[in-house]
Amino acid sequence: MSDTPVLRTAGKSTPTSKKNAAAVPKPVVPIVKKPFSMSYDGTTTKEHVQYMIDRGAR
Repeated sequence: MSDTPVLRTAGKSTPTSKKNAAAVPKPVVPIVKKPFSMSYDGTTTKEHVQYMIDRGAR
């Protein structure tokens, strides 16, 4: 072993995990528009289809 002193510093660690993780932006998800849908006088599509079936329409 040599007589050279080893300098050790206490305190700050390398800023790898916290700062880099916060700096990475999340991917932007594009807003998808819903396609046009008919309005059945205030009823849902499911209710309208059931009404048509009950009525006997083809």
